[in-house]
Amino acid sequence: MLYYLKDKQGKLVDVPGFTFEEFEELFKLKERLAQPNQRPRYVLQEISAAGTAGAKHAELTVQVKVLVREDGWVRVPLSFDRACLREPAEYKGAGEGLVEFEDGGQGHVGWIRGTAGEEHEFRLAMLVPLVGVGNETRLKLLPPRATVSQLKLKVPVPKAVGKVSQGAQLADSSGTDDGGTLFTVLGLGSDFELTWRGPGRQPAQQPTVLEAEGTVLARIDARGVEAEATLKVYGSGAPFDRFRIRLPPGARLVTGLAAGSNGYSLVPVEADQSAGSDPGLVEVRLTEKKSGPVEVRLATRRAHALNEPEEWLELAGFEVVGAARQWGHVDVAADDDWQVLWGDSRGVRRVEPLSLEGVVAGFDYHAESYSLTARLVPKKTRISVEPEYRLLIGAELVELKAILKYTIRGAKAFKLDVAMPAGWESVEVEPERLVAVDGVARTESDVLSIPLLQPRTGRMELQISAKWPIPKGSGSLVLPLPQPEADWPGPAAVAVVPADNVELTPNHELMEGFLIRQPVGPPMELPIRQQPVLFYRAETADAVFAADLRVRAQRIAAHVTSRVELDEQGGQVQQTLAYRIDYEPADYLIIQVPQSLAASDELEFEYAGGPLRPVYPPSVPTADSVPTADSVPTADS
Repeated sequence: MLYYLKDKQGKLVDVPGFTFEEFEELFKLKERLAQPNQRPRYVLQEISAAGTAGAKHAELTVQVKVLVREDGWVRVPLSFDRACLREPAEYKGAGEGLVEFEDGGQGHVGWIRGTAGEEHEFRLAMLVPLVGVGNETRLKLLPPRATVSQLKLKVPVPKAVGKVSQGAQLADSSGTDDGGTLFTVLGLGSDFELTWRGPGRQPAQQPTVLEAEGTVLARIDARGVEAEATLKVYGSGAPFDRFRIRLPPGARLVTGLAAGSNGYSLVPVEADQSAGSDPGLVEVRLTEKKSGPVEVRLATRRAHALNEPEEWLELAGFEVVGAARQWGHVDVAADDDWQVLWGDSRGVRRVEPLSLEGVVAGFDYHAESYSLTARLVPKKTRISVEPEYRLLIGAELVELKAILKYTIRGAKAFKLDVAMPAGWESVEVEPERLVAVDGVARTESDVLSIPLLQPRTGRMELQISAKWPIPKGSGSLVLPLPQPEADWPGPAAVAVVPADNVELTPNHELMEGFLIRQPVGPPMELPIRQQPVLFYRAETADAVFAADLRVRAQRIAAHVTSRVELDEQGGQVQQTLAYRIDYEPADYLIIQVPQSLAASDELEFEYAGGPLRPVYPPSVPTADSVPTADSVPTADS
């Protein structure tokens, strides 16, 4: 599927990784695919073949004339897959051209790069096999259809009698100087045959020659192998109405009898007593005789012997019995929790698999009888983890913030376990989008079992928060850290953040787990404190942080700088108060001033360049509360 972007005006916009010209070409191709009724990109104007038949092969020279209707590269299927080139193909035209052979029944393909409206020509020197049937000789071609096509073939039989397949016309048969016969045939179809014999001889009864192309998807799991196959069967010679398919060893047909509307039915041979009792054979019965191609779909299942874990399963099969040539592609799919081990193989080669869900490998086969064996072994869940611990130590409580960065490989993990030492309380696990929070449980052995919402592989990050109460008056602290269970536990980064009123003195004698002091730690979101953060690196999972603890009361110190200015009218005093507040934050400061000054409007406070209005105790009169003459009571009142 092609995706493209447009702006609000409907114009194509630039996409990183593509030039605008490349992206515009993709857009044009997408538009062509959306218009199935548009004219073709090329026209095969003429195919002209001429040559001589020998004892086993015919040497032909084929001229193909092509008119392209678009600029750029154009793919032109030429087929002729039964023939092989005797020498490199020749191209004639104003552009560029080449010919290559594609597997999978595609045959020869021409590529032309030119300008719309130009004519191009390929010259192919080919060697085509001949088939002798009784007293007859047969030439079979698979050419593409062209507007005009003809074949001139010289055969070494005097006064030979020829016959062509339906759709073609034997225009002339004449003698040659060396005693042979020259056949001229017009209208070469896509499945063309020319048969000849000597004069006066009866035509041999034509046998049916079958060829089969297969596409197989084999899904392997602990229960066995389920396979889906599509077989396209081609026939030459006499039409056919039935053929047999040999299933993979041990497999059983699961589709039952196909409906007659499909043009065929599937009948296990074992159900036909007169035909034998081989359960691995299925007979395909057509509703009418055909020369092909016939497309048949099958599905099979082979159970896996659970008591034989070393059993190798055959993934190949679906052999059309008696077919002269068979080829195709096999894709093998398996669940993520299993690993496929490949055994002996025959007649297959590893190729790029198709883009299907669960597919782990692809194979091409080009043999009448091929073999591909495999067996499953369960993948082991491999877990690595990089922990980060943040210990926020207060006067009465330690708060733990743990971040566990997991990498899960192999089989999917359904749950994760973390040893949570006794003493940690109020444990919570996040995020809810990954963890089945309601299912988190702590076992009697203090293991925190964390179920995941969905079985997962890859990278993920969990957060664990917990609290550790500090007994009142305690002078020491011993904190065992959580221990995530993993195959490869990485070193843990530990940040110890004491509150401003807590003094910590690390106790190295009680520390465990190779806690190594670090000058700086990894980037973390930490609260701002007056005291420096203690960073450690824990080399083992069973790390314990220990320290002597002292809780300090609030201490406030002030440095006063005074400036006094006097004159004949009075004086002015300016004081700057510089405070240092330790251990606990202060939300107010107390300043003692003379009561008379507090009651006047001459006292001003400033902080950070702006006025600051103080709050007076109720017992202290201020300038606003001093009574005026009008408000003083008199004797009369």
